[in-house]
Parts: sequence; structure tokens; C-alpha cells
Amino acid sequence: MDQSENREDLARKTTRAKLDFIRHLSTYCIIIVALAIINNITGGGYQWWIWPAIGWGVGVLFHFLNVYTFRSGTLEKKLIDKELKKMDEDQ
Repeated sequence: MDQSENREDLARKTTRAKLDFIRHLSTYCIIIVALAIINNITGGGYQWWIWPAIGWGVGVLFHFLNVYTFRSGTLEKKLIDKELKKMDEDQ
């Protein structure tokens, strides 16, 4: 397996992770809006939907950080670039 195939695999994994996050965020938004509507249609009062929004929102935040910061974003890319530079220097 050559370097171009490795880069293609990495690009494919990164794209898949970003699409998974977008699906997760979309599902979160739809469900939370539906819960808020149900809460307000059935009498409003105590806004209980906020608790699932906060709990699930934390999960969405960590998913975002994993995809765009730690995984395919800056940290992993920097580490990969650093390793590739080391390999080039060793040759």
C-alpha cells in the first residue's frame, strides 16, 4: 500500500466522520424541536425538554470536538504531518 492509498483512506475516514456528525446534529435538532413542540402543545408550564437538550447536546459537542478538533481537524493532521516529515528526513 503506497502513501497515496493511505492518504485516500484517511480522507475517506475523515469524510465519513464529518457526515456522521452532520447526521447526528440534524437528528438532535429535529428531535429537540419535536420535544419542545410536544411540551408546549400539551400545556407548556415546566419546560422539561430542556433536560434532554442539555444532556444530548453535551454528546453532540463531544462528537463535534472529536471530528473537527481531535480526529480529522488540527490535532491528528498535525501529528500525521509531523510523522511524515520525520519519515522524509530519515530517508
